[in-house]
Amino acid sequence: MGYDKMKAPVEDTKLSLAFSNEATAATETSATFTEVELSTTDLDGYVDVSSHLEADSDVPLAALLLDQFLEAYAGKIDSAVFTGEGDPVSGTFLGFGQSVVFGAGSTHFSELITANLFSAVSKLPTYRRNGAKWYIGRDNLWTYVNQLKDEQDRYLFISDPSTTSPGKILGYQVEEIEYYPTTAASTAMALYANLKSFIIGD
Repeated sequence: MGYDKMKAPVEDTKLSLAFSNEATAATETSATFTEVELSTTDLDGYVDVSSHLEADSDVPLAALLLDQFLEAYAGKIDSAVFTGEGDPVSGTFLGFGQSVVFGAGSTHFSELITANLFSAVSKLPTYRRNGAKWYIGRDNLWTYVNQLKDEQDRYLFISDPSTTSPGKILGYQVEEIEYYPTTAASTAMALYANLKSFIIGD
């Protein structure tokens, strides 16, 4: 970002096309956009290092700390995107997109059934599915999703439990995330989405 504020268009209504006779003038179409404004916020921190520790260490502490800062930076961005509560983002995109409510009126993650996963995919238009993935927290993935079995007691998404998970659900890649909502009410256990248009001003 070159400034404290950055504005970007957000697709609201897509344009439409129509077949017409060759001699007929083209039909006017329109697309509508809303506008979002990104505001800068600091993501920062610092570490005090004793000069004695630095002098006595055979390992360059600055390099170690740089690795830690890079890891913390990436983790904090993930945390903001997937678990944020409105500042700087809403986490699991509250108020946007579609959500699938568990059947039978249950809100507990243990009640997950495959129909919920099929329903989630069906909510995303086909033109948005190119590049779509599942984003699932580590515990949610291994405790609930990967535990799903068929009527013959076979795992649905892991053909051989002795091997690593194939990393796909219903044909779509799975991103296992470390920062994700808790299992409390009104939180999402999994996100099926195409995030290519998610904007992070850096």
